[in-house]
Amino acid sequence: MNLLLHLRSADDTVVVYCAGRITFGGEATLLSNQIAALLARRQHVLLHLGGVEAMDAAGLGVIAELAALARTSGAEIRICNLPEHVRSLFRLTHLSQRLQVYETEEEALAAWDEDPAAMSDGFPGAA
Repeated sequence: MNLLLHLRSADDTVVVYCAGRITFGGEATLLSNQIAALLARRQHVLLHLGGVEAMDAAGLGVIAELAALARTSGAEIRICNLPEHVRSLFRLTHLSQRLQVYETEEEALAAWDEDPAAMSDGFPGAA
C-alpha cells in the first residue's frame, strides 16, 4: 500500500495521519514534501503513525530530517501511535531520543506545552 496522508487541525497543531508504507521512493518523498510545507506555516505538527505498515531506513531518515528542519525553523514535530515494528526501529536507531513520542494522540496534544525533560528515551514513562 502506498502512503496516504490525512490532515486534521487541532487548535494550533496539525495532526498528520499516516497509513501505508514510509519507504524509499515516492512514499518518503511525499511525507518529506508535505511535512516541510506544513512546517513553513505551522509551529506544531503531530505525526500519527498508527497506520504505518512498513518503514525502512529512508523513512526513518526523512523523519529525522524533518525533526531537524522543525528545530531550525522554530517549530516542533511529535510522534504518536507507533505500531510495535516502528517503535522497535525508533529504539534501535535511537530516533526516540531525538523526538518526543507518545502512546496516543490525546497524550501528545495534552502534553504539547509541558516540559519533556523527564522522558529518558523519548517514550513517556520510560524514565
